[in-house]
Amino acid sequence: MSAFTPGLKLHDRYLLDRRIGSGGMAEVWQAHDLVLGRPVAVKVLAGPTAADPALRAGALREARSAAQLTHPHITAVHDFGEVTFPDGHVEPYLVMELLTGESLAELMARGPVGWARAAVIGAQVAGALAAAHARDVVHRDVKPGNIMITATGAKVLDFGIAAMTGLPDATGMLIIGTPAYAAPERLRQKAADPAADVYALGVLLIEMVTGRRRNGIDSWEQFEAEHARPRPLPPLPGVPPAITALIAAAVDPSPARRPRADDLAHALGGLAAPAMPGSVPATPAGPNPTLLAPTGGAISGAARVPAPATRVQAVPRPKAAPPARPKRGGRPLLAVALVMAIIVISGVLLIMSALNEPTDPANAVTTPTRSPSRPARTTAVVKPSPTPERGGPFAAVKLLSDLNDAVQKLRDTELITPKQKTELENGLRNISTKMLQGDWDEARKRAENLQKKVEGWADDAEGDAKEAYEPVQKLLDELEKLAKRNS
Repeated sequence: MSAFTPGLKLHDRYLLDRRIGSGGMAEVWQAHDLVLGRPVAVKVLAGPTAADPALRAGALREARSAAQLTHPHITAVHDFGEVTFPDGHVEPYLVMELLTGESLAELMARGPVGWARAAVIGAQVAGALAAAHARDVVHRDVKPGNIMITATGAKVLDFGIAAMTGLPDATGMLIIGTPAYAAPERLRQKAADPAADVYALGVLLIEMVTGRRRNGIDSWEQFEAEHARPRPLPPLPGVPPAITALIAAAVDPSPARRPRADDLAHALGGLAAPAMPGSVPATPAGPNPTLLAPTGGAISGAARVPAPATRVQAVPRPKAAPPARPKRGGRPLLAVALVMAIIVISGVLLIMSALNEPTDPANAVTTPTRSPSRPARTTAVVKPSPTPERGGPFAAVKLLSDLNDAVQKLRDTELITPKQKTELENGLRNISTKMLQGDWDEARKRAENLQKKVEGWADDAEGDAKEAYEPVQKLLDELEKLAKRNS
């Protein structure tokens, strides 16, 4: 606990009113800016940050970086200072905007958020992270307690303050953060980078749509044991495949294969827009709605998703140097164009799956509603575009878009059975997911398998039905060749 008390005046400007949050790393106070006449939040740093002069200097550097960030979903930083008390100890503090709303931890405590709202919140948080990453600022402690839900949307707190990289000593290094949301590479590299923020956001998305903690990690020892045996993404019932694919990419064990924050923001926003236009709705507040999320620790109420505290721990250095990590310069295979192609491939299916998606879509069979009189059978004629000369994600955009159109027209003809329709849709989702993750070899294999299925259906068909399969077959063949060139 800090030495701050109600009525304390900081540098003749900030008058402390009451403590509104506390955790292992800091306390948050509501205060009044006597110069500008406005309410503010004052965060006093505690623990090793307050005691170590080197870390205090680091806090100042990070505060300066955070103060340069201007984004609608980033909490504004106004000032930074230090208070020296009569006994000689020093406590640094940060002055920020005071927010009205509730923390994401409190929102999640009431149960699953719903995939559409989770995507909107995720898009806003990803946009905030992207703005920070563009200025070489990494958050390093993205978690429910560091995100506020306000009338204007999500607000990210504590950029560069909640989890500063510690200075290494002769035997180990200081890691500050929340193990439950830390990326696997945190234990083998001295400093986190933007990919670690994306991983944490991926974990947040999982917890928002499921309403429960992804893991029970509360310490760095548990963190190390958990990531020694990576587990696949658990099923996310009711979540559209395109959203699931984005989440899977965000929590990929390899930092190089994760999307950039700006790509994730565009993709999540585009996928959520048809189902939930506009920003995150305002959260109803009580008589005194002004508050700031606690830095860590348990939240009030019977939380289904408790808020783990930020932890500081010296972790031994790895015995061997980690493999050289690919440079993240430029766009990875998960380019904005490919992400938008995933949105195209989802199309109408996204809304349909949001309303009524079976838990196991691979085994689902949809029975179409038929009118009393059977409509005349028509033939789908879609001329496939020539194979794009440019390889990679940008070529995949056109192919996936054309393939989606061909499949939709084939479905409308009633020339395929409900089971074939389901297998075709799931096959396209699987291919797009692998492309989204940059796994071109697996995308090629899945395109080849789907091509064989379609060929079998065409062989068994007669007349108009046989001809109707040709556009899909040609486009799948082009997609398979494109994936092969990039694998």
